[in-house]
Amino acid sequence: GQEASLILRGQEASLILRGQEASEILRGQEASLILRGQEASLILRGQEASEILRGQEASEILRGQEASLILRGQEASEILRGQEASEIPRGQEASEILRGQEASEILRGQEASLILRGQEASLILRGQEASLILRGQEASEILRGQEASLILRGQEASEIRRGQEASEILRGQEASEILRGQEASLILRGQEASEILRGQEASLILRGQEASEILRGQEASEIPRGQEASEILRGQEASLILRGQEASLILRGQEASEILRGQEASEILRGQEASEILRGQEASEILRGQEASEIPRGQEASLILRGQEASEILRGQEASEILRGQEASEILRGQEVSEILRGQEVSEIQDQCSL
Repeated sequence: GQEASLILRGQEASLILRGQEASEILRGQEASLILRGQEASLILRGQEASEILRGQEASEILRGQEASLILRGQEASEILRGQEASEIPRGQEASEILRGQEASEILRGQEASLILRGQEASLILRGQEASLILRGQEASEILRGQEASLILRGQEASEIRRGQEASEILRGQEASEILRGQEASLILRGQEASEILRGQEASLILRGQEASEILRGQEASEIPRGQEASEILRGQEASLILRGQEASLILRGQEASEILRGQEASEILRGQEASEILRGQEASEILRGQEASEIPRGQEASLILRGQEASEILRGQEASEILRGQEASEILRGQEVSEILRGQEVSEIQDQCSL
């Protein structure tokens, strides 16, 4: 909710503002503006200032300089929307961030490939360290020596090879690991399509997207009970990544979203590493109208409260309470599990726990 954040020059700092995932500000930089509602602002070192203006019409990315502007709702940036390709000269360090497009970091010394909205594919050359910067995420690292895949909005598919060590950083979530040799799903925000590994049963949860496409080769997209369609409604930030199992979509007005017990699942909430739900923010792992969301035991869960100002998830806790309409809910350390009651104003917490 902060309009501007000042990072003192010459110091390394990471600014995380409400509703915004993260702004990494590297040393040597003078200042950066990070406006609420913007996912991530990557300001590279040596750059004097990077202004990220909400609703700005155009963003100028200077040649040969490390700079990445992330503009929310911007109509056009240096790379026009819908443009098929834009070449950035080799050796130039630049990152074009277009509306609806997360981010494409073009590594130095390599053939630059911009990730444009509607562009079918963007290649990151093999054998080098690729870092994708997607909207709502700080970075997605594709490990060395492996085939890098960019996940683009409007892109038909972004392949992540099975058995490959890759860490897709989803919106609001610091990292979503795609484990070796197992089925995994990428859930990206603001992208029309993200790849779900072939033969895997999973669902995409995309925000601000009219429809959720499950890419070819995918067996099915399971939609939780009570839900009518696989369409991802706007304002949804959260996605469940369930390990080796069917992912469930969480849609606004959906009756329930289940995270199966005994599985590792990450709650991906907008503007938060764990689970911050900010008042007036569209984002919430469980969207409005959803009655309840079950979080398995043993899993580090986040609070998802409707209209909740903020919810803390303390380390070492196993589960979290999800109360609808609750203003704030604290989960105490060492607490094993918390009751998730549907439509209940107050939830019971075990005797060992105290609020």
